[in-house]
Amino acid sequence: MHNINTKNVINMNSETHFAFHTQIDPSQYPQVHDFYELTLITRGKMLYELVDQRFNLTEGSLVFVRPGDVHSKISLGECTHINLAFPSSTIDSLFEYLYSSDIKETLLSLALVPVTTLCHNEKNLLQSRLERLSLFPVQEEEKIRTYLRIQLIDVMSKYFIPVTYNKVPSDKAILPIWLERLLKSLDSIDNLANGLDNLENLSGKTKEHICREFRKHLHTTPVKYINSKRLNYVANMLMHSDHEIIDLAFDVGFQSLSYFYHIFKQEYGISPHKYRQSKKRIY
Repeated sequence: MHNINTKNVINMNSETHFAFHTQIDPSQYPQVHDFYELTLITRGKMLYELVDQRFNLTEGSLVFVRPGDVHSKISLGECTHINLAFPSSTIDSLFEYLYSSDIKETLLSLALVPVTTLCHNEKNLLQSRLERLSLFPVQEEEKIRTYLRIQLIDVMSKYFIPVTYNKVPSDKAILPIWLERLLKSLDSIDNLANGLDNLENLSGKTKEHICREFRKHLHTTPVKYINSKRLNYVANMLMHSDHEIIDLAFDVGFQSLSYFYHIFKQEYGISPHKYRQSKKRIY
């Protein structure tokens, strides 16, 4: 077991260490370290052992390793990948500014942070952004640090913070890639408005299979999940807009006003109108 320390790897002035790899040195694994690491597979395949589980990684796979996570990389032929390491203090600052301590604790307490897979365009965009780190003058450490933090905010908020909101309870609840992408697609108002039937088109799965997987991984039904996101949108708009209540309900796909009013009151304890009044702002 190789134990690696922050002070031996990371430049604390720029708060980063990045490396572009075309091969894997098996003598360096398994390893564990006291800093965070992102690994993006840019081409080829790799067998990745993380916290006693094995993953067959392919182009676009993105792995988030926390301090204390034991991991190994095993070559499966050609596999180019980018490693980005950053100290715990960087994540602490990011969470202190952007998120609650509960979200950070949830992320750290998971038995395993799910490995995610980026689509081709997302992978190319992230790869180009990480490769840009090598273009900064080495003495401009402050600029490197600022640029790094921007990339971390983007990556964490897109791919790993949603894990805490979906309340993945254990290492047995790692989401299938298609389901992970489906949940991301439901951040679109149009997709929310189209409801359950549209989930089949978005995922390529049958309605029955979707229902089973929602119950298995999210412990809820697709209808309840969609309605929860719809109500959240309406509640936000009641606070932050002057849109008519009826328009907000129809915008997210509620076809029955009586049903909308019923489940809104069930969720928030008061009617949409009273909710808006209770949250009313001066400006």
